[in-house]
Amino acid sequence: DTEEHNTIGEAFAAVSIKVGEETTVTESAPYFIQKPTSIKVTLGEDAMFKCKVQGSPPLSVNWEKDGKHLRSRADANRFQMESAGESNALTIQCARLGDSGTYTCRAENPIGSASASAALVVETQGSHNPGSIPCPTLARVRSN
Repeated sequence: DTEEHNTIGEAFAAVSIKVGEETTVTESAPYFIQKPTSIKVTLGEDAMFKCKVQGSPPLSVNWEKDGKHLRSRADANRFQMESAGESNALTIQCARLGDSGTYTCRAENPIGSASASAALVVETQGSHNPGSIPCPTLARVRSN
């Protein structure tokens, strides 16, 4: 009789330890499930970086280029940042040669921060004059 009682007690102990572990996990610094990957695009195309981040709220995700916030750029409207839950995306519309560089997805919460970087290479198309390539994004905006 007493032996059976012990195993039940042990099972309860194991369960309470597991619950304890789960509560500690909720308070975590940001970490990447998916890091952005380096890409190569042709001048005038759209480029997209994606990253997936988890961590305790409040969690803020920002994108930087060569260490500077993209939001503070004069042409910030070409850089579209989207976030849906853990998924974050940065779309660079109508890539220019000057957009080449290192882009960083930086996640921060009160506990810590994490960042992951990827490179963007913008290439000119063959013999085209860089100034003569129309931006598809500008053509899309015309009204009916």
